[in-house]
Amino acid sequence: MNDVDRYIEAATRDNTRRSYRAAIEHFEVTWGGFLPAP
Repeated sequence: MNDVDRYIEAATRDNTRRSYRAAIEHFEVTWGGFLPAP
């Protein structure tokens, strides 16, 4: 497994997805914005 494969695997782990989802939800709720934002 090379470095690129490791990065791809890490980017798709459950904890990463949950973290991204929480950050996006916080952005939308707190700031009233939606992604993609300009």
